[in-house]
Amino acid sequence: MPVRTALVAAMLLLPGCGPAARTGGDVPRGWMELRMEEWTMQVPREWEPDAVFRPDSPTTLIRITRPSERERQAMLPPSPPPTFHPLDRTAPPVRMPDPYLTLDVFRFWPKSDLVPPGVSPSPFDPTRARTLRRRFDPDGGREWILEIDTHERTYSAFVRVDAGHAAEVSDTVERVLASARVRGS
Repeated sequence: MPVRTALVAAMLLLPGCGPAARTGGDVPRGWMELRMEEWTMQVPREWEPDAVFRPDSPTTLIRITRPSERERQAMLPPSPPPTFHPLDRTAPPVRMPDPYLTLDVFRFWPKSDLVPPGVSPSPFDPTRARTLRRRFDPDGGREWILEIDTHERTYSAFVRVDAGHAAEVSDTVERVLASARVRGS
């Protein structure tokens, strides 16, 4: 059994695989630590990451929605059985509920790719190494943008919470973003 656990853990830590989750140690009870390449952050255990399709979004490291895509699929009513009678009407389309929270982590690299040709990239500025901006929408929703700048890459975490859940989730989002780290920065 320990060998099997080690193999699964090794597969989760390989580049290109999904984020690895860890609990225990310095991770608070009821939380887990997500790792994807150099990015690490602690999130509540019920915040499971959604699948990220790499060819469509090569810069996306982690995507989390609440409720998750799997939970939203379970909320859908069962589809009616297929009928082939010509007088039957087609069932109205069923729309999957929108998530109230979306968290995306992106990696932009190398710095030279972000600068137009012929212009040298700006030098690393330690005063901009970690920047957190908060925005309030007119409808009551909230957005957070965390940027962590390293010598080679810029990592950005974008969080969007709708107005109906902003008050109850804001402290948790602040805690999640405070735990975000990039190895080597």
